[in-house]
Amino acid sequence: MKNKKTKLFSFHIFIDLLEKSKQLAEKERRSISSVINQALDKFFELRIAETEYQHRVEWEDGNPKYSGKAKLGIAITESKWQIEKLTYDSRGQARLSQYPNGDKRPRFKWSERDNYSYRRMR
Repeated sequence: MKNKKTKLFSFHIFIDLLEKSKQLAEKERRSISSVINQALDKFFELRIAETEYQHRVEWEDGNPKYSGKAKLGIAITESKWQIEKLTYDSRGQARLSQYPNGDKRPRFKWSERDNYSYRRMR
């Protein structure tokens, strides 16, 4: 299931890039192929950059409650994680994004995510 979600997410990003490319080509009177090639380059740059990181998600009621990101090889017990806590409204829409002590920098332990005090980013 995770692999399908990742592929679907990547596909939606790609389609969005293509749509924006079409609009840009019309606006700047450039050929659609040159704009699409530029979009593809950007898409693959982003995908390569993301492979340098590992991601963790804790789910609650079908929604991500915590999301964490750290460089590959970092243990969950190391203070090198960027952690985000998401809060949802009654319709399941994400309404609030908070970080440990309001700090978005990667300096927290994923294994301790439940023990931090979360605030909006400073």
